[in-house]
Amino acid sequence: MAATQTPVESLEDDGRAAHEEPVDASRLGLSRFFAAAARHVRPYWTGTAVVALAGVPQVALETAQPMLLMVLIDGIVGRDMALVWGASLGLVGLIPIYVAGNFVGEYMAARVAASVSNDIRIAGFWRLQALSVGYHRGRTRGDLLSRFSSDLDGVERAMATDFPFAWACLLAILIGVGLLLVVEWRLAIVLCALMPMVIIGPRWIATRASRASYERQRDAAAVMTATEESLAAHSVIKAFDLQGTMLAGYGRRLAKLYRSTVHANWLSGLQAASISGSGSILLIFAITSGAWLAVRGELSVGGLVGVIDLLWFMIGNLQALAGVVPPLQRAASGMARIQEVLDAPEEVAEKPGARPLPRFGGAIELRDVSFAYGASAPALSHVSVTIRAGESIAIVGPSGSGKSTILSLLLRLHDPSGGAIAIDGHDLRTVTQTSLRTQIGVVFQESYLFDMTLRENIRLGYPEASDADIEAAARDAGIHEFIASLPRGYDTRIGERGGGLSGGERQRVALARALVRRPAILILDEPTSALDAQAEAAFLRTLQKLSEGRTVIAVTHRLARSMASRILVLSGGRLVEDGSHDELIERSGLYSELWQARPHVPG
Repeated sequence: MAATQTPVESLEDDGRAAHEEPVDASRLGLSRFFAAAARHVRPYWTGTAVVALAGVPQVALETAQPMLLMVLIDGIVGRDMALVWGASLGLVGLIPIYVAGNFVGEYMAARVAASVSNDIRIAGFWRLQALSVGYHRGRTRGDLLSRFSSDLDGVERAMATDFPFAWACLLAILIGVGLLLVVEWRLAIVLCALMPMVIIGPRWIATRASRASYERQRDAAAVMTATEESLAAHSVIKAFDLQGTMLAGYGRRLAKLYRSTVHANWLSGLQAASISGSGSILLIFAITSGAWLAVRGELSVGGLVGVIDLLWFMIGNLQALAGVVPPLQRAASGMARIQEVLDAPEEVAEKPGARPLPRFGGAIELRDVSFAYGASAPALSHVSVTIRAGESIAIVGPSGSGKSTILSLLLRLHDPSGGAIAIDGHDLRTVTQTSLRTQIGVVFQESYLFDMTLRENIRLGYPEASDADIEAAARDAGIHEFIASLPRGYDTRIGERGGGLSGGERQRVALARALVRRPAILILDEPTSALDAQAEAAFLRTLQKLSEGRTVIAVTHRLARSMASRILVLSGGRLVEDGSHDELIERSGLYSELWQARPHVPG
């Protein structure tokens, strides 16, 4: 499998993620954000409609105040109390509607935002599992996690708070224009004609602000990655006294985050200020024009006061709308980062019409198989070999010779870049991935166990397994007696990554997890690399028993004579030798050299 980046390497860089992609400008900007958000909101359109309608009473109450003031002044000047009382009672009648609408709107906005966030989390979780190993290679866990944590939190806040607020501001401005048309249509037409000046300046800044916000969130993800790595590698950091080195690397990432945060906030603030400033200029022009009309006698005193108050109200909402631009900008960048994952293409995709793979019983064929990781040198080059059902195969060779790559291709974690792999004549690219993998049990070099009970960890290999099936698999793996000796037996919780078990115990639990699915093919990727000589010998004896009547394919650096009946030797991505242990020793080739240089393994 692909090598992982060490903590020192990842923290001593310039703070850039291991796979830092260029910013896709087509995904940025508020308009793209609204379009992307609309896709996720669509299933909740009724709740969204309630949120939109709930803002109407609030805006009606606020916009009624300038009109009331106009009526009051004209009523006072004309000594018409009927106007005064009518306007006042109408305003009072709006208050309970406003309170109810505000409550319903906030409640529904919170529900819609939480529902959309959960949908995105589920989609993201599924997508991260579905994407190929090639996608995850080089991408840090911290960066991927931040997209569905801090980035998604920003999106959720925008939907629950910023969206409804921005909608209320926009609605207020539109209603204000309508009222202005009623009060003084000439002034309203002029203002509408000049309104584009409020958009031109911010539009010029918007693209740069979006890009800066995206880069700021990418730098924040790099800081999260550094934190996650420091926790994962805590023992290494302590053992090598790397605290100072780690802190220096963390400081460099924080410094980069500081610069990008200042830059993003400055541009967002500049964008908001340009909206506010343009609106203020518009307001001054409107007030001057209204006063000119009043002096000419074409607008009443009450009308002038009402127009000015209405304009203040509209500009206030415009400035409030400008104030919500920065959080919406950050949410837009977060949504862009989330969509990058949700829309990522699958490297290993299931073809339309793929058929289930029949139960394996014939042969596995590698037909002139070649493969390369990205633009690097080929990991495999023109490898052809046939593995018959029931054979016990060991794949050996120097580091980087392509051993683990063969296992990845057999599991269809990758597809060959040349040639084909077939099982019983079926090209793996033409069968369903589920039907392939259900026939294979895998024990990886790092036996990852989950923070759950031993029973639950083993059952993960076959979720429908009974307790009897689990015990049988544990017996086959040579771990049943140990589990039975524990106070809680199979219900013992083993901690994160199986931290409560020794290396040998973890490997045997992982083996039981592979066996419980009753696989036709058992794949082992360096299963003994973390074991001492005694534990390795015991594990190999267990494997030898399991090999009877089952196809076993094992990759190993550490050779043992009893490990396999047939050995494939790789070097430089090519198959250079193929035969039994005794045959390969007699040839005095690469395998013989490796055997002579091996550390002693009992058995």
